[in-house]
Amino acid sequence: SLLLLLFGLDYIPGFKERVGHEFFLETIDLYIKYNESLFLGDTLTIDICVGNIESCSFDLFANFRKGDTLCATGIQKVAWCEYKTDEKYGKVLRPVKIPEDIATLFKSSALF
Repeated sequence: SLLLLLFGLDYIPGFKERVGHEFFLETIDLYIKYNESLFLGDTLTIDICVGNIESCSFDLFANFRKGDTLCATGIQKVAWCEYKTDEKYGKVLRPVKIPEDIATLFKSSALF
């Protein structure tokens, strides 16, 4: 998602080079509340922050604004994943512990 991409580029060192190779960010839940209509061509400000950091997942919180108007809010639960080899299914994407350096970065800017 766009939200996840923007977050990764801002918060995760080397995101562009590492995502899809060393790790994957998998959306496991998403909630959006629309307050006002948005249209193609609208200029938006998107405020993103992280919270609810757990061993293998975290939440992204976002506000989408057009000028001073709050148009939408969203919460996206994301799992930190890597490919693992499973005897029965072969190569599968599995949640893994968020690396300590990344978890520390998240926690330093977390809401809660």
